[in-house]
Amino acid sequence: MSIRSIKERGRFNLVTGATGFVGGHLVNHLLATGEPVRVFLHNTESAHQFRHLGAEIVVGDVCDRPVLDRALKWSKAVYHCAAASDFASDDEVRRTNLNGVRNVLHSARTAECGRVVLVSSLNVSKSLRENTINEETLISRTGEVFSDVEIDAEALALQFTRDHDVDVTILRPGWVYGPGERKMSTLDNVLRLGKFAFVGRRDNIIPLVFVTDLIRAMVRAAHTTKARGRIYNITDGSKTTTGNLVKVLAGLMGHQVPRRVISPLMARVDWALIGCRRPYRRGIQQILSNSRHVLIDRAREELGYRPLMSLRQGLQKTLPWLLHCAQQDLQLRRTA
Repeated sequence: MSIRSIKERGRFNLVTGATGFVGGHLVNHLLATGEPVRVFLHNTESAHQFRHLGAEIVVGDVCDRPVLDRALKWSKAVYHCAAASDFASDDEVRRTNLNGVRNVLHSARTAECGRVVLVSSLNVSKSLRENTINEETLISRTGEVFSDVEIDAEALALQFTRDHDVDVTILRPGWVYGPGERKMSTLDNVLRLGKFAFVGRRDNIIPLVFVTDLIRAMVRAAHTTKARGRIYNITDGSKTTTGNLVKVLAGLMGHQVPRRVISPLMARVDWALIGCRRPYRRGIQQILSNSRHVLIDRAREELGYRPLMSLRQGLQKTLPWLLHCAQQDLQLRRTA
């Protein structure tokens, strides 16, 4: 597809990371609402799938500036969802999650494009315990590459907004779950095998958000004037505890509700004690070990964001996916 033909068809929404969990849901939402979409793909493997849906395709790497320049040109909004996976090395995390953001910002500086919506996460404040936090809460480095790189990427985005007049909005979602998300299926698998243990206690507060609520927040962030240069926490607004989550998930899936509690120190020594295997060990560790009530007042007031999905409703909508993953895992164990 030539850049000229893209321009002739109008201004597009560009989505990076379209083959990922959040990016895929975003593409489907935009197309379902009649929005023109251009997806930026790392390779051609998924190109046919997105063309079939009606999206334009640009193939390239987020570290390839000339391709990014062409992809961003004439985009009315840029949703930057591309990020390294849980399988990635630390070097790949830095390359994709920081250098990729830097390249998108440089391209946005020169391209005729609209706002860049940067998807970060609440991991930037994960070291805080027992706190009610908002967007002004101080962040701190922990030595964990994913969250430290997110801190650097956020700082870079705000610098480009301040010094180079690049229009950026940053979203910090909590644990995003829904059909296609792997950490919830991993948790379900651990419960099914009877290996789960609470870390420290049962009442750690977990900031959750169902994927469709996040998608609506992303679209609002892209088109709300006052969101320029702003950071927004995005959760379901609840005080769901680890105990609540496990009880509801176990009830829906027919598992026994676990009672075992292990110390954070024991969990750090060997995360296999809670049945958590790579590549999702790192993410589950962050989720189970922290307790954070996250305020979303700014998103409510400035974006008009209203979370619609409760925990039970979200898990019920995720149920077919969880059953599919459980069946796959059972088949894998039978053939192992």
